[in-house]
Amino acid sequence: YLNDCMAFQFHPYKNINFEAVFPFVWKYFTPSDAVLQRSDVFKNKYNLDYSQLCAVFYRGNDKVREMKVASYDYFIEKAKEVKAIHPNIKFLVQPDEKQFLEAFLQAFPNDTVYFTETPMLEKQNSAMFFEIEPSKRAEYGSKFFSALLCLSKCHTVITHSGNCGLWTALYRGNATNLHQIFNDEWL
Repeated sequence: YLNDCMAFQFHPYKNINFEAVFPFVWKYFTPSDAVLQRSDVFKNKYNLDYSQLCAVFYRGNDKVREMKVASYDYFIEKAKEVKAIHPNIKFLVQPDEKQFLEAFLQAFPNDTVYFTETPMLEKQNSAMFFEIEPSKRAEYGSKFFSALLCLSKCHTVITHSGNCGLWTALYRGNATNLHQIFNDEWL
């Protein structure tokens, strides 16, 4: 990936040599104490038992500029597959589109938790970063990073292909129970 480090996000995460990469992630991208503390606050506030959670990380909105974005149904069907294998599992959902959350809540009304601290947009061709006032972007980034760390700790992860999905995998440190969508195919 030396010629195009951005392309790394669009490759199968299961092919990452996590043992070799993980030390660099923690050396150069160790979360700040504030981010780690907020992650603990989220864990306690939402009573997160990572061993019984499936993270669902949906990225829509402007992601369509980079790649084909999977439909909500692809993610919901994958969640149903996970639920069939692990009947007691609950879902920790982190979307950037309100409509995705609404669709997911209809499918799993009693088994879904999400962070109210991380805002979502109505479906549009933009990104949260551009929709938040510049003075609030650092706070949003800290909350989002804390949420990403929580997602990375879940028993199972269902994610998109892209930078946030990649960082979830990197902080997870493995691709075990990680389902990555790329061009309507689960990797």
